[in-house]
This record gives sequence, structure tokens and C-alpha cells, in this order.
Amino acid sequence: MIWSVDIIDGVQTQLLGIGIWVSVALVAWRSRRLDHDPFRAAVALAGFVAIALLGARIGGVMVGQVPLASFLDPHQAGLTSSGGAVAVSFAALILVGQGSLGRTLLDDLTPGMWLLLAVSRIGCVFQGCDFGQASTWGIAYRMPSSAWTTQLLSGQISASATSSLPTFPFPIFDGLAAMVAFVIAWRSFKRPVTSTLASALVYLVIRFGLEFGRDPHTTEMWGVLTRPQLILCLVAYGCFMGLRIIARTSDDSLSN
Repeated sequence: MIWSVDIIDGVQTQLLGIGIWVSVALVAWRSRRLDHDPFRAAVALAGFVAIALLGARIGGVMVGQVPLASFLDPHQAGLTSSGGAVAVSFAALILVGQGSLGRTLLDDLTPGMWLLLAVSRIGCVFQGCDFGQASTWGIAYRMPSSAWTTQLLSGQISASATSSLPTFPFPIFDGLAAMVAFVIAWRSFKRPVTSTLASALVYLVIRFGLEFGRDPHTTEMWGVLTRPQLILCLVAYGCFMGLRIIARTSDDSLSN
């Protein structure tokens, strides 16, 4: 099966904006159902989104995708998911250190983060970023697109080709992985932070495997693995150890 896609400039930014509003509203509604503070949860989610975008932008500068002079230019592309993951991880650690209120707040906002990631991946499909390796099935991007240009320069297609070869639908599967994490995070576990760590661990494991189908031109290779894969391993290890600590900790200690 081959799906031909025309590039739509700006669609990712538009979907991201819609996704933020939907995620904030959903998190506030869920928090109210759980007798938590919906306003606090909505504000925390908005803060985490800002931190994720800032980290993704800083990551783009560090790997050379964004000139430092264009850091604040909204029309300059260049966001790295690994940079956003690192920034959110640090923010989550700070929130966990704030006691039971911070841990509950983290569980409240996590479903919104996964939903937002899934929505942003829809934008990736039509923006043409983070495309997969050439395959016998998947998404064929019409010219002009990053996939078409990359395959032209690598000799995979000729200049007369009107679209790229079919590519592994990496952004679609990554969005589905985010929705799996969303379903896990939506559950209300007895022990705080469990839903956040469990959903993150499942997503990170799936994402690690999906990276093998990603076109290497869309990221950097650090040895035999991609840059995101190495960062995913570190974050996944932290999530796993966090779940082990929670399993060995008494309920009274977690509530403090």
C-alpha cells in the first residue's frame, strides 16, 4: 500500500496549536473528575509544553539544525524530539521532588503530553519531516519535499521523478505509540507517578524500535545507533529504575 502525500507548509504549527488547546481542556476535565485542581493541572501542562518546545529548540541549535541567530524565529524550522525529551525529563524530576502534590500533578498532565505528541506527528506526515527509509510500501512524498530531495541527492530517484519512493511511515507509527502511552497514562494508579513512568517506558521501548525504520538523513548516527536511540535508552533506564523504587517503597513514604 502506497499513500502519496503533498507537503502542506505550516500545517504542523497549526496542528500543534490545536493540540495544545485540546490537551489542556482534556487534562483539566480529567483532573476535575479525579477531584484534583483542574486549573493547576492545565497550567502545569502548558508549562511542560513550553519546556518541551524550548528543549527541542535548544537541541536543534546544538546539532546544527538551527542557527543561533534564528533561535527565536518562528518561521525557522528545527526542533529535535530528543532535546524535548531531555528537557521534560528534568522538569518531571523537579516536579517529583515537590512531594505528593507534585507527583499527582505530574500524573494529571502526562496524558495531555502524549496526546499532543500524537497530534504533532500527524503534522509531521504532511510537513514531510522525520520520514522513514525507502520501502516497498508506506508514504510517498510528492516534490518538493525533504524525502524527495534526499532520495534525489542519494541517487535513489531521478530528477524526473514526481514523488519520492515509498517510505516507512515513521511519524504515523510514532503517533500510534504515543496513543498507546496515552491510554496507559489515562489510568489512575494507586501509587503516584506509576502511570507516568509506565506510559513513558512503553513509549520509549516502541520508539527505540521504530528508529530503525527512520531515514538516517533525518537524524544523526552516534555509532550503530541514532542520537535519539541513545537518549531514549538513558531515559528508559531512568523510568525503569523509578518503577522499581516505587515498587519497593511503602505507600506512606510515597504520600509524603
